[in-house]
Amino acid sequence: MKIDNRKSIGILMMTMLIGSLLSSCKKDNNDVTKPADINESELITTVQFKISSTDSPFVTHTFQYRDVDGIGGNAPVIDTIKLSNNKVYYVEVLFLDESKNPIDTISNEVKAESKDHLLVFEPSDTSLTVTINDFDTNNPSLPLGLISSWSTSSVNQLNLKLSLKHQPGIKNGDPTKGETDVEVILPLIIE
Repeated sequence: MKIDNRKSIGILMMTMLIGSLLSSCKKDNNDVTKPADINESELITTVQFKISSTDSPFVTHTFQYRDVDGIGGNAPVIDTIKLSNNKVYYVEVLFLDESKNPIDTISNEVKAESKDHLLVFEPSDTSLTVTINDFDTNNPSLPLGLISSWSTSSVNQLNLKLSLKHQPGIKNGDPTKGETDVEVILPLIIE
């Protein structure tokens, strides 16, 4: 009996193809589909600075950078932060998504993922010094920045740049690492 090798190879290849298709479509009962662990960027429309004086009476003022319609729409509304010279202030930063109803407080996620985030404060002049007072929950030697104290020294006009850095797996206190989730610049007057 003579066997046609081409026919045997064709049958073998067809069997392998059908087998691979069946195995790829077969549902594994042990296969639990999990959502990918992707830390997608949230929409941040508003950055609020809740600034409290240390003087008596204890007064809190809110200043904000607000751009609800995002880049390319209307110009953002930017408050000028006004502080007194030679004072210390306590500051809480809130990140909000005001495009949602109810408003989404992104700061809660930043705090929960403190090991992956860092707020970077960059005053344009040394008349403002920022000290971060909250830390990474996994590594208390690494700053977070949602809570800080600001010290003013002299009368001046300057800018304050705030960047929220996303640093999953690379956070070590270096403000240059990672992606920037949001960056705002506010004018600041020390009177």
